[in-house]
Amino acid sequence: MPEPSLLFAGLVFGTLGVYVFKEGRRLTHVGKIILGIALIIYPYFVSSALLTWIIGTVLFLISFKI
Repeated sequence: MPEPSLLFAGLVFGTLGVYVFKEGRRLTHVGKIILGIALIIYPYFVSSALLTWIIGTVLFLISFKI
């Protein structure tokens, strides 16, 4: 069974991914749409809670830069 912090990180970044995806669709911005999908999907493939938080934070910050 996964660690609670890993489940919480997946929930947080999945929710942020939905927000970035919807924002990308509203603005018709392909980069934000792709980052939103990446934020939703990547927690399924990362097994470390720390790595999940690092990758999620980086992807979310990139979504503001593009």
